Amino acid sequence: MFETLITSVYGTIATLLSGWCGGLGGGYYGRGYGMMGGYWPFGMLFMGIFWIAVIALVVWAVWHFTGGRRIAHMPSESNIDILKRRLASGDISADEFTKLRKTIEEKK
Repeated sequence: MFETLITSVYGTIATLLSGWCGGLGGGYYGRGYGMMGGYWPFGMLFMGIFWIAVIALVVWAVWHFTGGRRIAHMPSESNIDILKRRLASGDISADEFTKLRKTIEEKK
């Protein structure tokens, strides 16, 4: 009776495994489904998901540890400040400064 129970349990397990991993016998690759027991598309799918996750993790790590989108914020000079700097350096005359300043103020 005990031997029959063991044989029955072993037979049930073997039957279940034959569908999941190609069986426990029947040739080099199991029951003729190939190397992965007929489940190779799932292996390819999970391998693709794995590599996409690895690449995403690397991109996130580089982005995170390099500061992300933070860009050194340099205060921009206004047009009037540029005109004042050009007047001070002698690039433009006082008359040109006045004309350009009026033009800028009209456009605002």
